[in-house]
Amino acid sequence: MSKRGINVVIIVFGIIALLMIIASKYLHIKDLNILALIIFLIVSIGLNIIKFIKFD
Repeated sequence: MSKRGINVVIIVFGIIALLMIIASKYLHIKDLNILALIIFLIVSIGLNIIKFIKFD
């Protein structure tokens, strides 16, 4: 994996983390199951992005 690819992944995860913090404050997600599902989806998307960058 190139240095640029790693930076892209870090930026993507950073943006997602910020969105999650904002969402949790505004939506007041108290159900941990929903939060866990969202985290799982984000991680799976992130892993797909990493795979895409590796093949690129």
